[in-house]
Amino acid sequence: MILKIHYQTLTLEELHFILVPVNKIVEWSFGISSVLNPDGFYFESFNIVINKSCSGFNFWVISFMTCVYLILNNIKHISLRWLTIPFSIVFSYFITIVANASRIIISMLLKNIEGLHWHWVHEATGIFIYMMVLIIIYSTGQFLLQKTSIHYAKSI
Repeated sequence: MILKIHYQTLTLEELHFILVPVNKIVEWSFGISSVLNPDGFYFESFNIVINKSCSGFNFWVISFMTCVYLILNNIKHISLRWLTIPFSIVFSYFITIVANASRIIISMLLKNIEGLHWHWVHEATGIFIYMMVLIIIYSTGQFLLQKTSIHYAKSI
């Protein structure tokens, strides 16, 4: 809740830690450059802006909480539990960059298809990508942590 409330007060510049890497991936993917203006990173050829609402900050919080929940439920050793927060912050940050860049790239590819409404495509792509990434994180993490837990228990 604190992060969600804090997000409302953040400026575009304060979100550059998420927006700049995403913008670079999008630029690289299409071989084009964006222009930073007060509204965000503007892509003239697509007529879109990557701004605060596109930052993926809310997804970062959700993926962070997913990682924390997953790890704390599966790791019983106190000595390893203290790594949960730093690992989850870093891991979910990189996952957020990849998921958010993918969401934007796919939306940009679908933008000019006739008959599709841009706003709907943009929202649906975000929902699909974010849900799939969360499911993959949770399923893979659960599998790996249980497999590691079984292996660790056998070695004792």
